[in-house]
Amino acid sequence: MASATPTTLQDAKTVYDYHRMHMSLHRDVDAVFCLCSLDTRVAEHAARLLLDGYGQYLIFAGGAGKLTQDRFSKPEAEVFADIAVQMGVPAEKIITEPRSTNTGENVRFTWELLQQKGLHPRSFILVQKPYMERRTFATFSKQWPDPETEFMVTSPELEWSGYPNEDNPRDLVISIAVGDLIRIREYPARGFQISQDIPDEVWQAGQRLISDGSPHVGVLNLLRSWLAYQPPPIPLINRSLPSNGTTMFVLEFHGLDLFFQFYALPLEGWYLVAFAERAGYVFVVNLPILYLLAAKNQSLKALTGYSYEALNIFHRRVGELMCLAAAVHFAGMVAWVGWWAPDVLQPDESWSLFFTRPLAIYGVLTFAAYELLHITSLGSFRQRWYEAFLASHVALQIIALVFLYPHFFTASPYVCATLVIFLVDRLVYRLALRSATVSAELSVLEGGETVLLSADWDIPRQRSSWGCFGLARGNIRHGWYPADRVCVTIPELGRGHALQAHPFTIASAAPDTNTTSPDAPAHAWLNLLIRVRSGFKSDLLRHAHLNGRASVRLDGPYRSRDALGMLRGSHTAVLVAGGSGTAVVFPLVWDLARRSAITARRKVMLYWVIHSRAHLSQIPKERPDELRRCGVHVTIPEPTAEAGCPDVPGYVAGLASAANGTVGIVVSGPDGLNRSVRNAYAQAIRRGADARLRVEKFG
Repeated sequence: MASATPTTLQDAKTVYDYHRMHMSLHRDVDAVFCLCSLDTRVAEHAARLLLDGYGQYLIFAGGAGKLTQDRFSKPEAEVFADIAVQMGVPAEKIITEPRSTNTGENVRFTWELLQQKGLHPRSFILVQKPYMERRTFATFSKQWPDPETEFMVTSPELEWSGYPNEDNPRDLVISIAVGDLIRIREYPARGFQISQDIPDEVWQAGQRLISDGSPHVGVLNLLRSWLAYQPPPIPLINRSLPSNGTTMFVLEFHGLDLFFQFYALPLEGWYLVAFAERAGYVFVVNLPILYLLAAKNQSLKALTGYSYEALNIFHRRVGELMCLAAAVHFAGMVAWVGWWAPDVLQPDESWSLFFTRPLAIYGVLTFAAYELLHITSLGSFRQRWYEAFLASHVALQIIALVFLYPHFFTASPYVCATLVIFLVDRLVYRLALRSATVSAELSVLEGGETVLLSADWDIPRQRSSWGCFGLARGNIRHGWYPADRVCVTIPELGRGHALQAHPFTIASAAPDTNTTSPDAPAHAWLNLLIRVRSGFKSDLLRHAHLNGRASVRLDGPYRSRDALGMLRGSHTAVLVAGGSGTAVVFPLVWDLARRSAITARRKVMLYWVIHSRAHLSQIPKERPDELRRCGVHVTIPEPTAEAGCPDVPGYVAGLASAANGTVGIVVSGPDGLNRSVRNAYAQAIRRGADARLRVEKFG
């Protein structure tokens, strides 16, 4: 906007003038309350008001903001207080609150400070920048704990043409003013502000300013938005599609295989055997990649930062490619032998003789095993017969590898590498180094559809260093991080369950090992939320009703700190949970709440969508209030069974568009909820929001 048009400047004036409320001020107010910022003219205006007889004392609230942390050497409140003292305000009439980083914290921290000092003002003059008057008035009117308090708001008497200066450049003022306009529209529905009318001409002016600024968003943001977008499910079969970015990556990977398949190969019947052989090569070369992506302990997780669950979609796509390659190899060899093989190579040989050869028999058995693997891995099969999926998965993999080795001799290095990955992951790492057995309590939650598995223990003071250079220290007894997962085996449910490992997200807060001492070791409280459907889970529900306890083998934890690191590095953290997605979200939000209580620099927003009120029993009743006391904005709309689906996309898009600084978004819930949040995020970054998103699955 360096060369703004007259229309742009007029739209900016329209929005700027709307934010100014031109309220009448009374001298008999209790205090002048100045909200600090980069603009020191606001401090001067507040000081003049007190010196002119308005109020008994002057409050300055503000810590180190995004725009001042590199310009001021101390908190904004202290800088503003120094200005007031230089203008003649007695220091004893000044109260400073130097921690807050946003208007909500201005309210909360100042209220707490006044209560500590025994002050109970009933009226304030709020002093703010001109283009933030209306939002400030709306926020204090809604969030100040004493609803009887009277508020007036004012700002330096500066028209739009005279406000921007070197410290407050025009583009920055326009950006913040438009962001506050969006907040005025979006925040009342979230309980942050009182509702205020926005005239159509003001809103349209704001939208034009956003459009005028869109070239500065750049092609990169438009590309990021398109890559983040998730298309609707495929009609008729209702199959969910991933984001465009994931689809493009998969297509690029498949493109490499197709290039190898067709490169310099004549498409004639005589060369069908070469085409079939290349399909076999594609199958074999991808075999170690398939098993590496399936392993819960893998180097790709460390290299990319993404969890096993996030990488699992690539495992499925590689598996589908391999099944197609196997089918092409099988059909190509059959067709070539039947129609195009030269007689000199196979004189008087029929199909029946060909298929009785050991080499062909091994190939047919390998092909059948891997095709069955694919069928039993389909989502529809897993959801109905999960136990059969687990048992067949292991057996079919062993059969396939055993027969692939003699069928395709040049594949031996790939088969051996695959076998090593499989054995190290399943037997050595998961069963020996990461396994621990605990005694757990089983409780059936309200509604009878969810089992709460609980266990606790003291975390060992000194971690074990035996075996594989101390890898044993990674098991669950030594703690976990928020949103980590474990695989659960409960042999006493029956012999059929003794070898089954079922993945679940740890729903409890991660133990805080930083506060431990030799005399008071950290204690771990582990909770798993297990939704009952059939098979293992229904047997577990029956056992919970009859016994209430069980010996449980926990394999893990399996972790990726990508989502946690992203949230910790954000100015605003938005976490959305749907149903049992609380197992992922609540440990994350609790970690952020503990850190925000210390640093007071991050805004944390929690939005929990529940289907019925019975879902509230998934967490302790006091937990939402504890989070609110830590500064978390907790929103739990009415159950969808009673009030329908809430406007989650609008909530996310509004926060992402209106927030100052980086916005980190994590969503965990049903596929429909995840897709709606992902697309709201895509819309926000298209408009220029500085946002990041992680979609986390829960078990």
